Amino acid sequence: MSITTLLAELWRFLKDNLFRIILGALVFAGLAVGVRFALDHLILNKNQVAYNYLEQVYQSEPAEFQAIVTIDDGSVFNNSYVFDQYFTSEAVVKKIEAKTQVPISKMLQAEKDLELRKSSEFRGGIAGIRDTSSSVITFRFVVSPDPNENLKVAQAYADLLESEDKPFGDKQAITMITEPQIGELLDPKLTPEVETATALSPYGHTSPVMFGVYGVAGFVVGIFLTILILFIRQLMRKQIVYAFDYAWDFHDRQILVAAKDKGQASPLVDRLLGILAIPYGHRHLVVTQGDNNLETEKIQVLNETTQVVNDLVTDQASLEEIDEIVILIYSNQTSKAWYKAQKELAALYRKPLRIIQVV
Repeated sequence: MSITTLLAELWRFLKDNLFRIILGALVFAGLAVGVRFALDHLILNKNQVAYNYLEQVYQSEPAEFQAIVTIDDGSVFNNSYVFDQYFTSEAVVKKIEAKTQVPISKMLQAEKDLELRKSSEFRGGIAGIRDTSSSVITFRFVVSPDPNENLKVAQAYADLLESEDKPFGDKQAITMITEPQIGELLDPKLTPEVETATALSPYGHTSPVMFGVYGVAGFVVGIFLTILILFIRQLMRKQIVYAFDYAWDFHDRQILVAAKDKGQASPLVDRLLGILAIPYGHRHLVVTQGDNNLETEKIQVLNETTQVVNDLVTDQASLEEIDEIVILIYSNQTSKAWYKAQKELAALYRKPLRIIQVV
């Protein structure tokens, strides 16, 4: 059998199952959209309050100030992440809340509820961002929907840094570069790690466009998965339908014959006789399962050099008078187990083998 024959059979398999493939793809597309919709409501309903509050907070203007922190030997203190942890510690938050009357802990709890943890990609509503070239640390505060409250909080933290009680001992010196003010002191394009409303996108409603993307992705994946499922199902069937259903070698002489060929006016039996007549004068032993095929009965009557049997073991044939063994397969009728047994037995006869499949 050639690669061309195999590809033709795979194409026939796809055409025969086109409706099932499209239906399966539509089911997977629906599942993809449905799962995304369910996750939207599950996640959003669970954290609706936290999401709504952070959405308002993250859309407000931040308040910021800049400073350089040095230690007693003159070297620069460059671990801005330590300030994040210090500023958000429970004791410091309570102290700043008491001074400003701004509910900072509400914002921090909302971030915790949504599992927005500080990392290199997300710094949260209270963050210290260090410029690696100048060692200037920009302290950024977005803790309230009201920018003025953000400014009050920024001023309170600036006062804390300038107070006699240094956060990490008396060996630090704080030099203020800019006073607390409302607005971005850094280019947002250069600081993707600071919090924005986009950080909440996994927790918000998916847009119709994204539902369409999920649908298309589900449809494409569904096509491949449906084809795979149908292919495995076909391989598990007991009857032969396609050439890839049974074992063969590339050197085997294998022919596909259409049971109803629109391009041929002659009946199937005449076409089979024509195939068996090549090469001229050869005597064939045709092995086919069952005796309910009118074509095989006619073959034996019309071709005196052809014998037809149902099994190479139970039906005896004169091997001395045989030039070639032909296994005749009928799609949706011949069983794979029968074919496997006859193929193995035919190899023992040491006769040329031809496989003809009526599709």
